[in-house]
Amino acid sequence: MIIRVIGLGNMKVAMGLMDFTQEMLRSGYKQFVFDLSACKGLDSTFMGAMVGLAAAAQEDNGGAAVVNASTDNAELLQIVGADKFLKVAGPYKMEDIETERLDAPPPSSERRIELVKKAHENLVVIDQRNEARFGAFLRQLSNELAK
Repeated sequence: MIIRVIGLGNMKVAMGLMDFTQEMLRSGYKQFVFDLSACKGLDSTFMGAMVGLAAAAQEDNGGAAVVNASTDNAELLQIVGADKFLKVAGPYKMEDIETERLDAPPPSSERRIELVKKAHENLVVIDQRNEARFGAFLRQLSNELAK
């Protein structure tokens, strides 16, 4: 399955991505490719969602890869260690394919916090250096969920 990221790969987009890819995994999809040719930037929540998808796919002998990442996006993936978990390939000519925009209704406040927390936990699992980056944020999210 090809996932073309257009614009920003951010927390808002990650919410729909996480739900959509879980459904695709349940439907039997095992291989995922993120085409970042039109991606203007990535935030940590989106990168954590990408890593979570890769981990879930690998549990079923699948995987996830990234193609056409700009230098800046490739560097962001490297900073959080996602490049060691996602196969990052260089330029790849993608055929013109029919695409469908994923429009997901906004999640409830609690669901949004759970998804953001899970995405950042994914980043800590793959690279312990991310504990220093996101540990305080994760504790804050846990406190919010405990209320």
